[in-house]
Amino acid sequence: MEHRLFGRTDLPVSCLALGTSRFGWRTGVAESKHMLSLFREQGGNLVEACAVWCRDPEQTAFFAASSEHHVGQWLRGTPARRRELMLVGRIFLDPRLLTAPDLPIGLRLNCEASLHRLQTDYFDLLQVEWNESFGPVERLLEALWPLVRQGRVLRLGAAGFPAWRVAAANTAAERAGLPPFESVQAPFSLLDPRPFEREYSGFCDDRRLAFLAQAPLAASTLALRLEAGRPEARRAPVPPTAHQLSIRERLVLLAQRRGATPSQPELAWVLSHPGVTAAVIEPTSPGHLAELLHGAPARLSAEELHQLRHPWTPVGATALRCARAAARPTSSGALLATAPG
Repeated sequence: MEHRLFGRTDLPVSCLALGTSRFGWRTGVAESKHMLSLFREQGGNLVEACAVWCRDPEQTAFFAASSEHHVGQWLRGTPARRRELMLVGRIFLDPRLLTAPDLPIGLRLNCEASLHRLQTDYFDLLQVEWNESFGPVERLLEALWPLVRQGRVLRLGAAGFPAWRVAAANTAAERAGLPPFESVQAPFSLLDPRPFEREYSGFCDDRRLAFLAQAPLAASTLALRLEAGRPEARRAPVPPTAHQLSIRERLVLLAQRRGATPSQPELAWVLSHPGVTAAVIEPTSPGHLAELLHGAPARLSAEELHQLRHPWTPVGATALRCARAAARPTSSGALLATAPG
């Protein structure tokens, strides 16, 4: 599996991140361990745990405990595995807690409980989930600082934050001598790449922040849901737009020409973007994970990239970065593709 540098650090991470939020309620212990082992055997080292903080302790236990217990049991089986991984946690905060006087204590207790379930003593990266009701995040960074100082958290990341809020938070952190955000996680898929192209691509590149693509398989998921006879089609949550149907059709046709599943070329499309550090996948079974791992090394031609990206063809600096990435040599010296004229 390809590895890429994590932001401004010299830490190499796999281009796929294994999300574990389905562990416990969609997959049992044996399946979860199998997927973790398969992911590691194929060179994956970026694992996102399901760390949650809710106001209701029972709700916290329900969402987080089973998933983290599954990962923790796998880590306990071979302690050396922990040193090989970049373990990512996530915090979902009620904005009202930002004004609570015991915020640092609450963060510490919940982080320690999460680490206990994971059977480790630190997170390589702890991501804070954005909420639109957030005020200034300086107080949150101040509350997280003791966890960084104690070695419980090595790096901080922002999940779903608008780019300008990340910039403001890092400016405030620099002034106050606090740890900044070193990564951004946000949705990026073939179904609608515009938010990433407009807001995050140049921003993360300029500030040397790692970018983790969330929900990178939206288009292939839509293709599966609309497939005739599938249970997903009968649920029909929201009618797709004409453009989404067009994207789905082109993706399915390309997959058929390549003898692949729709998720494989879509994942290759997401990973072809030079601004993406890793794509966060949420497999539902070992077979599903094997399919995604098989598709990750795929390289699309410049023509295929252009066909899938149309009509969301990036412009300006983003187009130039895509063209350069498409023409960069592989480890064997061969060109991946030639950018379209």
